[in-house]
Amino acid sequence: MKPGFIVVSSNMATKSEIFGINEQEGKKSNDCNAFMYESPNIVSNLKTGIVVSSGVSLADLLCSDVDSGNNAVYSISILSGDDTTNKFILSGTQLQTTSNVLDYEARKTYKLVVTATETYTSTPQFTGTAYVFVTVNGVNEFTPSINGTSPSTVTAIPMVAENVGIGTTVCRVIGSDQDDGNDGLLQYAIIGGSGNTGVLAIDKVYGYIYTVRDLDYETLTSHVLNIQIKDTGSSPRSSTYIMTITVTDVNDNTPSCSHYFYSRTLTETASSGTTVVTLNCSDIDTGTTLSYAITSGNTDGTFTISSAGVVTTNKDIKF
Repeated sequence: MKPGFIVVSSNMATKSEIFGINEQEGKKSNDCNAFMYESPNIVSNLKTGIVVSSGVSLADLLCSDVDSGNNAVYSISILSGDDTTNKFILSGTQLQTTSNVLDYEARKTYKLVVTATETYTSTPQFTGTAYVFVTVNGVNEFTPSINGTSPSTVTAIPMVAENVGIGTTVCRVIGSDQDDGNDGLLQYAIIGGSGNTGVLAIDKVYGYIYTVRDLDYETLTSHVLNIQIKDTGSSPRSSTYIMTITVTDVNDNTPSCSHYFYSRTLTETASSGTTVVTLNCSDIDTGTTLSYAITSGNTDGTFTISSAGVVTTNKDIKF
């Protein structure tokens, strides 16, 4: 190296390369001439959100000047690369953090331009320049949350008809996480509840809740699900929400009677209004009212049936 160079480097560097050249060829050997020093990814373990006070050392900048006496006196400063809140400061030759917290989600890297400038009053004053690359690693600092569901919000109750087919999407749970990368990548699961019994499932990646078995309003009118949303970070965070899904009634069952065939013998003296048979019929749909009618075999109107399913003679029987 030629005499007159100011050397700015770091003893914490993982890689360094002097790529500047003497910018003022022909100067006397006791002149200081600028060069640049690069130390990529010098800090790889600085965690976001944990720096709450100043003075955390990131790098020790080693500076020298081959001049002697007053010509070898210099000061070091950060020329550019920091943000407006000043995350970094120089204390002597130590590059340190300030009390302003780093935020991985806002900014992941800093390229600081550090200069060493001769302080002697004589001119010219020469400088040495270094680039210090600071990489911020994210930590899993935010807990996932559920914003709501689609088409219903989390405060509303999603509804689904009991006669939908298997594989029908009931709703979608929508989660969010302010972290980046795997720390903000979400997974969904049903971890409990009441009344589910394997009827409903949730898509692990997208949060869609769908049917995997037939619903039945007459068996269960609602399903309460404990929905867990968890990120995939190395130290995962999770939260749990309770969701109620209401099953709506549909007339999906056919009325049935206890007997398919009834037989009754009447005497020829049976008068009008004689009870022939009482039908025992029902419909398992909730709130269903049955009505009855004779649809064939009663061409002469001898018989009639009531709204309660009682078949009676409508006139005197004559053999």
